[in-house]
Amino acid sequence: MGLALLVLLASVPACRSTETMASAWSSLLQDAEAGSWDRVHELLPRFKHAVSSLPAADQGQIMPAVEKMERMMLCAQAANQGSALCQGLRHLDAGEWGEGIASLFASLAKEQLSPQLRNQVERLIPSSYYSAASESADSNIKPMDKSRVLLAVKNATQPGSFRSDRGIGPSFKHHLYPSRCPDPSSEPDHHMAKLHGALGHWPELVSRRPSSSYLHLTSVAQSFIWKHQQISTSTCSSPETKFLVARLGPAHGVGAGSGIGCVLHMVTESLALAIQLGRVLVLDPADKNLFATDPSDDDDDNVTSSRVKFCGAITSLECFFLPLSSCSIEDALLHETQPANMKWWSHDSASDLVADRVIQTVGNPWPRPPDQFRTLLEGQINEAQRLWWWNAQAIGYIVRPNQKTRLELAQRRKRYGLPTTRLPPGTISTHVRHGDKGIEAQLVRFDDYMLAAQILKEQGDPQLAQRVFVSTEDPSVLESSRKWNTTDWRIMYANLERANLPVFGLIQKFGGVEEMLNSLLNLQLAVECDAWICTLSSNWCRLIDELRSVVAGKANSAYVDIGFRCFQGCKL
Repeated sequence: MGLALLVLLASVPACRSTETMASAWSSLLQDAEAGSWDRVHELLPRFKHAVSSLPAADQGQIMPAVEKMERMMLCAQAANQGSALCQGLRHLDAGEWGEGIASLFASLAKEQLSPQLRNQVERLIPSSYYSAASESADSNIKPMDKSRVLLAVKNATQPGSFRSDRGIGPSFKHHLYPSRCPDPSSEPDHHMAKLHGALGHWPELVSRRPSSSYLHLTSVAQSFIWKHQQISTSTCSSPETKFLVARLGPAHGVGAGSGIGCVLHMVTESLALAIQLGRVLVLDPADKNLFATDPSDDDDDNVTSSRVKFCGAITSLECFFLPLSSCSIEDALLHETQPANMKWWSHDSASDLVADRVIQTVGNPWPRPPDQFRTLLEGQINEAQRLWWWNAQAIGYIVRPNQKTRLELAQRRKRYGLPTTRLPPGTISTHVRHGDKGIEAQLVRFDDYMLAAQILKEQGDPQLAQRVFVSTEDPSVLESSRKWNTTDWRIMYANLERANLPVFGLIQKFGGVEEMLNSLLNLQLAVECDAWICTLSSNWCRLIDELRSVVAGKANSAYVDIGFRCFQGCKL
């Protein structure tokens, strides 16, 4: 590492102090070999500052070695303070970003680090996310074995309980359907469309499809949730009505590391807990969720100019969606004399909270359906799949864009050169999740998505078209897609700015509100499609699956899990 860097530094003509920098690096190497880490700690920041004056291309070659030196220094400084820390640093050196970051978090949580060392580790974690994202460009990902792609498509298209509502082609298997079909005659055709209209579900996604094309028991579940959350004004203000407040802001730990899909699935668990406890779930409009906080006038000028002001004073998810309840946070706090001392939910103190009119929760408090659904689900949905079923039902209710959001999405369709009505029939959706997802799941390159699309077109529904809609944060995916546009396939995507960054990097670059609105547009377009190729290790792919099953009435269409996570019987 040292010799190679010395040669590189000596060959950089743009740097006026090349010889000085090479000498400084040589000195740092000698200090490191001698174990003089205090000296390294003193000089390394100066060296990094000098490297920042080099052209970007040269910085990109030099900084990995400098960052490795930093990690060596941290491990040496930790000594007996942090075995998990050193283990994490070794993982990072090997490019094992997921294991490394997990070990760093474990070190912060469990090990007695000095304040100075803790501060350094806290700064190292975000840079590691960026490093992971930088390696996830589409061209850097290894191709999948074709046999795995074939198996993924087979799992989605093998005979199942429901036939395509178009009446042509094979039946498709849905991973939540029971082994036997519910009687389609139990509910008249178009019953679901009327129900969705009454409950305010996403109008642009609702279609007049037979009830049998929806996820089993959807009408029962949606009606139950609505009745639980939408109560009379007098009941909202009654001292007898109890509430659960879901906290989704950075002040309560929901920070920039949580993507939109992750945050929405936190709400599904909060809703499950509220129903379990017989409480009404509400959000705080002043939550300051990062995806609902408008940019300030003094934001960094270096960020993209596309940032928009949209939410105003409502800094919760209800900036974008219809209120979760007819009750408000004011109703919940109406009889509270000390709202600042509101108690937090925990399993250990559940019995102590029964009498409290209002309690609050954060994160993932109830990872299972409410017990009120237990009898309904027995013999209908396999026990291992009931959490997935519940999440789908909860998302169908939670993700109901308000009028302001729907108008904004319509305007963006025009701005980005997309059809102003639904995408053409037979379009196949692909959501290619890269960014920092490689920390926790195997990434899939775009060519493998297209291989799956080809196989699906040949072996699946013959009414599918050679037309693919692509959503992704990775600009290199769109570069990879261009060669497919020269064949018989047509590739479609929203013509918006992208960056292959971790979640907090996207928020920093584009702003949380802009990221949310563009993501909702891509979500709407994806659900408009008639088949899907996705990785269910991604919360976003689960959102697509949930909305197409519960709201769009396309539960019996092909959904290929190319990431091999949950169609193979994984436990959630």
